[in-house]
Amino acid sequence: GLGVVSQYEAFVEEGGDLTNVDPATFVWKMARAWLGRRLWQDGIGVVPDRDSEYERVRIDPMGLSRGRTLLCWALQRLAHTEADWVSLESFLTRLFVDTEDLGFNFFWGDSYAWDPKISLAKKKDKESDDRRRLAYWLDDEGTWAANALWVTLYTMGLIERGRFNSRDYFRLTNLGRAVFGAPEAVMAEVATERRFLVVQPNFEVTVYVREMQGQDLQRILPFLTKTETAGGEVQGFRLERERVYQALEEGLSLEEIHARLTEHAREAIPQVVERALREWSGKRESLILRRKVGVLIIDKTTC
Repeated sequence: GLGVVSQYEAFVEEGGDLTNVDPATFVWKMARAWLGRRLWQDGIGVVPDRDSEYERVRIDPMGLSRGRTLLCWALQRLAHTEADWVSLESFLTRLFVDTEDLGFNFFWGDSYAWDPKISLAKKKDKESDDRRRLAYWLDDEGTWAANALWVTLYTMGLIERGRFNSRDYFRLTNLGRAVFGAPEAVMAEVATERRFLVVQPNFEVTVYVREMQGQDLQRILPFLTKTETAGGEVQGFRLERERVYQALEEGLSLEEIHARLTEHAREAIPQVVERALREWSGKRESLILRRKVGVLIIDKTTC
């Protein structure tokens, strides 16, 4: 996508603090920048800067900008309602009806990464009159709009995806409602309880980056080891005895380590993990270091 997650990871690794950044303002500026991106085509990716109408992965920049503007307009309207989950096909159909006279169309559009499998679009050649125009639009411009929602705006954290009864649905997130509904819609208070990790019985720890804040990673890094599979929206870590020993030596207590895990865990910590943490801490505490002690050696053969 737009590399939002990788930018977040780089920011945190450099010691950045996101606690004082207004997320609604930050993402609003990203959405404003997205409206005019010529070389980023939703559902296709980055394309060369060329204006030939005969390139299959080249959407006319003006048409693309117009489409994004109208899609944002529809989402702004949605943000000012009390609607929760919305059918993707119903939303796209309403978008077509309300914007058909505004010239929202593309020359090419059969190379998108995600196929929403809209039922009406699949039988477009069997329809007639108004439904035929809608079916062709859903198979082209509608598929682009679906990719913009499911890929770009989802990556920005503005929508949430769902699937019920074999149909695709979406809804604006708390952040998305504030961005598209601004200035009337104000983002509600976010719960302070953030549960973004899962501890497995095999000591693997899965961390969901999207649900974290800047300081959260710093709270768990002292006693976790990053695995090679880490990357993207889901980070992989592991609880290891040596790493826990190191955290204990640096001043963390077993109670603090356990508290940080349970505070952010989506599920209960497995008993095998809790038992291992107690054993590791107990073995460390059982070691006693004495200084300036004399040692008496007795040779029994001379007695």
